Amino acid sequence: MPTWQTRGLLFVFCSLTLITMLTNKYVLSTLKFTYPTIYQSWQTGTVAVVLLILHGIGYIQLDLTVNRNIMIAWFPATVYFTGMIYSGSVALSKLPIPVFCVLHYMTFMWVSLIETILHKKALQVLPTLCLALVGLSSVIIARSDPQFNRIGYTWMILHCIFAGMYLYTENSLKSLKLREINKIFYNTISSIIILMAVCVGTGELYKVLEFPFLYTRTFHIGCLVSGLFGAVLSIQGTVIANTEYKLSLPTISCINKILLSSLSLLVFQAGYTISMALSIMVGLLVGLIYCNTLSNEDPVVDPQHLHVTVD
Repeated sequence: MPTWQTRGLLFVFCSLTLITMLTNKYVLSTLKFTYPTIYQSWQTGTVAVVLLILHGIGYIQLDLTVNRNIMIAWFPATVYFTGMIYSGSVALSKLPIPVFCVLHYMTFMWVSLIETILHKKALQVLPTLCLALVGLSSVIIARSDPQFNRIGYTWMILHCIFAGMYLYTENSLKSLKLREINKIFYNTISSIIILMAVCVGTGELYKVLEFPFLYTRTFHIGCLVSGLFGAVLSIQGTVIANTEYKLSLPTISCINKILLSSLSLLVFQAGYTISMALSIMVGLLVGLIYCNTLSNEDPVVDPQHLHVTVD
């Protein structure tokens, strides 16, 4: 039976997830902060700093010793992680949140496809049917979107591929026995290095000075909320994964997507056709059913909560 402390922790986790995602959408889409390397460097940098502070005061324990073999083995995962948060940031800036949430389930389609091809994993009827319906819903959403943005959908596909590869790589490297908190730390540190290199190479580091809202209070508050809440979410996710809610994490993630999609309709303007709206509802419902089928297995942690933004 969950204690009131655990329930409170879960409530805070879900609330911060909604606030963080809505804030990210506002900064990226409404304020049009089109510098994903800068934004993600800020978010991952904030997570890294918070983790180091908590380690310094003894609240968490990080393994700061550099094990060359572990770092080399984990490096592909950090590359996928960086690609995931970058592509997710671009996709979120160009797509409505309900569309982003439904298409995000394609991540599990990639994981299932990889496991079936490489490991000859037997397909189960209900999960396979759910993923097929998610794929069909995604196609209908794209075809019926009155504000279809080819760039946004392309980056969303890349986001799902990177997220799927990250989940698959993480699962295949369980023999490293890395604690979740250390995975987050390694990912954030490596992402900062990769993103800053890209940032300098593409010129975003200098172009950001042209951003019209760079010195406004609204932009500063948005970045502060996104960075700090994202750091708290990363830590809370590892804590909840060690509670009695561990097996319910996939379902909790799906419920968050439904709540987030509903709230976004009140906050952001977007055009929806009837077929698009119905496909979004079907996609979210089928995604929830699919995640319920995972409840008796080792839960798949939504990579959206590993950074987070999007992401």
